[in-house]
Amino acid sequence: MFLVSFFKKVFSPIINFFTSGKTKEEVKKIAHIANLTASKIADLANVAMPIIKMITDATPNKADDAILTAAHSLGTTVASILSSTDEITRDGGRLKLAAEALRNHLIELVRTRGKVEFQDFTLRTMEDVMSLPKGILMSACQDAYTISNEIKKI
Repeated sequence: MFLVSFFKKVFSPIINFFTSGKTKEEVKKIAHIANLTASKIADLANVAMPIIKMITDATPNKADDAILTAAHSLGTTVASILSSTDEITRDGGRLKLAAEALRNHLIELVRTRGKVEFQDFTLRTMEDVMSLPKGILMSACQDAYTISNEIKKI
């Protein structure tokens, strides 16, 4: 719940930026989209936490099956991502890997549970999961990673 209220607060200035000169009805729609997006990112960040741990624990020679599967889906290997000397390739690769693993995990949850309910949305089918924008999945994973790093400092 904390993450949802945090993201809604973060999105508030964004809403103001995009609503200049808009009608009341348009402002209402924009605010709804921003709040729903913030809620999705926050809810998915909670689901992504174990995946982030798997990625931070992975080495070029040892990784959890979920991470290996995600790398295979992306047409790469965990070793090539983690061993890269290029920071953008390494960090971007980890983020893509996390988003893909999160998507795969959500697909598995829908298969086994029939649906996955969150605060403001429900995933009922594989198509629902596949329609989640990659940017939302990556944002959720990035936020989970940031939170995880901050917690480690305590």
